[in-house]
Amino acid sequence: MQHSRVMSIDYGEKRIGVALSDEMQIIASQSFVIHNSENAITEILLQVKNNNVSKIVIGLPLTLKSKSSQMTEQVTEFAKKITEQSIIDVVFWDERLTSKMAIGAIQQLGLKKKKRQEKSKIDELAATFILQSYLDSKK
Repeated sequence: MQHSRVMSIDYGEKRIGVALSDEMQIIASQSFVIHNSENAITEILLQVKNNNVSKIVIGLPLTLKSKSSQMTEQVTEFAKKITEQSIIDVVFWDERLTSKMAIGAIQQLGLKKKKRQEKSKIDELAATFILQSYLDSKK
C-alpha cells in the first residue's frame, strides 16, 4: 500500500503548474502554481519534502508528430536541475493537448471570460490532467 504522494509539473517559461496526488496515489487532489524564477526548484523541493512526495512526473511537451521542440529541451534541462539537487525519482509523461483540455474544462464550468483567461488556472489544470493520466496508467 502506497503512503506517499506523486507530484506532477506542467513547466512553463513564466509559471509552473503543480499537482499533488492523495497519499494512496489514486487521484490528483491539490494543485497550485509556482512562478518560474530562480527559486522555482527550491520551492518545488520544499513541496516535495513537506508533502511526502516520492516521485515527480514532468509533462513532456512533444509535437503532435511526437517530435521534440525547443520547449522539450527546456523541460529536460529543468528536470536535470531537479535531479542534481535531489534523489527524488523523476519521470516524463506525454503532455500533448493537456493545456487544450484544461481550457475546455474551464469553458465547460461556465466561468466568465476574464476568469477563464487566468493562465494560472490553465497551468494548474494541465498539471492535474498530467498527474491523473499518470495515476490512471498505474491502476
